Formats: sequence, structure tokens, C-alpha cells
Amino acid sequence: MSIEDSTGDDHIDDDEVVYLRVPPFPPFQKPQNWLTSANFKLDLRKNEQGLSVYRAKTRSVMQVLQDSNAIPGSFVVSATVGEIRNLKNVAGTLLNLDVLPRDDGGKNPGHAEIQSPTPGQISKSASKNLRDLFARSGRITES
Repeated sequence: MSIEDSTGDDHIDDDEVVYLRVPPFPPFQKPQNWLTSANFKLDLRKNEQGLSVYRAKTRSVMQVLQDSNAIPGSFVVSATVGEIRNLKNVAGTLLNLDVLPRDDGGKNPGHAEIQSPTPGQISKSASKNLRDLFARSGRITES
């Protein structure tokens, strides 16, 4: 069990669905290209190690949208963990992304992070591929 996960479950199965909450304003949403790569960049000022997602088996869409940190008007997109782990760059090489449970010692149930092999870094290729993957799910505004 990691320090940041109190569930005792350090592995997330490939078939598990994760949600990404998208804020309702630029640069995260644009009318012409509604889901932007800005959603898939780390905020280095906050020392982020991975991209925040929520595990569907633990949190409903409504719980994600009604969380105290959620901004009204946000929406959710989804992907499976296996799809994330199988993303490749233009050369066909695996990006080696992983999804790791990070529930902050039980304070944030269902929270997880998409991380690259080097925590704290997400390549431009990974950002673009993640955007394209999550965009395919379409907007989810309720469960």
C-alpha cells in the first residue's frame, strides 16, 4: 500500500473506467475544439506528479461534478485504464503511461493519477494522445 492510497489496492485493472473533469472555460474548452490539450498538462507550480482522474467504480459522474473542488458548468469525459496504458506516439512506441490510485490517505476516495514513467512530466505527444482518447467519449454531464 502506498502512502497516498489507503485502499490497499495499488493496481488498477485495464478494464476500469476513469473520469476526467473538464473546467467550463478556456483554455480547457473551446467551442471549435471543445476539449483542449490544456487538460492534459501538469501544473508545475503545484508540483503535480500526474493528471487527476476519478475511478468510476468508486465515484459516480455526479459525485465528480458535485465535488467541493468542482467548478459549476464542468463536464466529464472518460476512458479505460487499458486505453491509457496502450497509447502510442506517432512512431508506434508505447508512451508507458500508467494510472495509479492516489486517494490522499482516504481523503479523496476514487482519485487516481495518470503518470508517465517520469512522474511530474507529461510529454506533448502524451497530452495530444490523451486529449484525442478522452474526446472520443463525448461530454458526460450526469450518470
